Amino acid sequence: TGAGRFEAGRELFIQQCYACHTVHGRNNDIVKATGRMNYRALAGYIGKIHETRYFMPPFAGTEEERKALAAYIVGGLHGKDIGEAEEAAGGIAQGKALFEANCSSCHVPDDLAAPLKGRGPDEIVEMLGKLNEISEEMTPFAGSAEEGRVLAGFLDGLTKGEEQWSR
Repeated sequence: TGAGRFEAGRELFIQQCYACHTVHGRNNDIVKATGRMNYRALAGYIGKIHETRYFMPPFAGTEEERKALAAYIVGGLHGKDIGEAEEAAGGIAQGKALFEANCSSCHVPDDLAAPLKGRGPDEIVEMLGKLNEISEEMTPFAGSAEEGRVLAGFLDGLTKGEEQWSR
């Protein structure tokens, strides 16, 4: 953990990413590409990046190595918090955690409120299962049915302007 995790992540970046990505460089700047992501979002995204970016190879490493790479990028390069919050038991906190892990690598909550307005949780759940039909760059939500309902509830709350949903 700590410095050792950052160093492991740095080594993984050099071995798996540096051939195409720079750090604060001109082309494919990893700092610019990951600027909106938090730790949880990037750790999840690294594991499925090849599904949404056809030109990206699958990450060749374990879950711990994936987390170390995310920690290096988010904590080491961006200086953001990489604390792994405990999984929320339910409700708003769990919906937000699911959003962060599955959606926030590309989306911010405020951007989704208008397109989802008036759809309701049931329609949002249905949409989550066929996101690839909405955009080729998205993959269908891969969580459980219950997680889909919780995420849909979180997204539906955004459309209603409920302040607690965006915290």
